[in-house]
Amino acid sequence: MSEFINSDFKARHRNASQKRFRRNIRMLAYLKYSAYAVIAAALCCGGYLVYNKAAGFISTSKIFALKQVSIKGYEHVTPIEIIKASGLSMGENIFSVPLKTVRKNIMSIPWISSVSIRKSPPHRIDITVTERRAYCMILLDRLYYVDDQGVIFKQLNRNDLTNYPVITGFAFGNSDFMDVPLQPVADAVSFIKELDQNSIVVGKDISELHVDARGYTLVTTDGLLIKFGRNELVSRIDKLNDLIRYFGDRMQMFSLVDLRFSGMGVLRSKSGIVSGADEQVQDNRFLTGSTGVENP
Repeated sequence: MSEFINSDFKARHRNASQKRFRRNIRMLAYLKYSAYAVIAAALCCGGYLVYNKAAGFISTSKIFALKQVSIKGYEHVTPIEIIKASGLSMGENIFSVPLKTVRKNIMSIPWISSVSIRKSPPHRIDITVTERRAYCMILLDRLYYVDDQGVIFKQLNRNDLTNYPVITGFAFGNSDFMDVPLQPVADAVSFIKELDQNSIVVGKDISELHVDARGYTLVTTDGLLIKFGRNELVSRIDKLNDLIRYFGDRMQMFSLVDLRFSGMGVLRSKSGIVSGADEQVQDNRFLTGSTGVENP
């Protein structure tokens, strides 16, 4: 009986000791992780204070004062114009410069199509611009440049070049030129590109492209009027090429070429007289005469 009591006592004592041991282990683990948390919080707080201190120093220190602006990619716009438009001030801290605002300011220059800006510590900002290319002009209330995508971007001034084809026929009224519908202008530019790439009449030979409800009417630098209409423009360009190849230098005797008819072209001579039967193309692809049908 006493052996049984001693055995039971030992078992209970052993269980109590194991419980105390496990409790102590949990307490130590809790204290350890609590210490870690306190240390991490202290480090974060200290790091935040250090960061704020460093950020404040960097954004205000004269070490990073703007002394130089490097500008690349300009052609029509001068570096002085770009710096003036940017709003940058020499001496301001480069890390406090709002790049989005600077980019927006430079993009307000009509010639500029894109801007890249980079801070180069300790005292330089690099600006690279891409300028628009004038492809033709458009006559509204005044002459404006149009780029190769059909974007109207700048009113011409006294010193601007004018040796570009001019697009006419767009109603303007009193609205801003930015309100002119983009797609019809872009279509007209695409047509000039098509002529430039696939016709004997290239861009430098085009004086005017008139756009109206009847389609496109081209005026060359030699004064030849060419009516294309609205549809089947590619085939009509091919027809024009055939005409020019056939008549060669004799094209100079004509004032009008009307390509709006299926299977033929109607040509009007400058004198109003067609001299000789050899002006007739025997396969009836073309007709020549003193009158042309201008309003079919």
